[in-house]
Amino acid sequence: MKITSVKLTPVAVKRRTGFVSRHVVVELATDEGVAGLGEMSDLGHLPLYMPDLRDLERNLNRLLVGRDPLQLNALEQ
Repeated sequence: MKITSVKLTPVAVKRRTGFVSRHVVVELATDEGVAGLGEMSDLGHLPLYMPDLRDLERNLNRLLVGRDPLQLNALEQ
């Protein structure tokens, strides 16, 4: 199985306190039709460090497309 694409979707959730909590939904597609979903959560607490999602998505695709998603140790390196 190989990763064919990575898609990032930003989500903003307003808390009762009025604070907006920012997350990113991560979707991995594979050549076998299996999709993986995950998230990067609470990114808005340090707005200076909020990633540029288009740039991050482009780079994650460059790094992960063609790789086996089940080989976690190799992916983390």
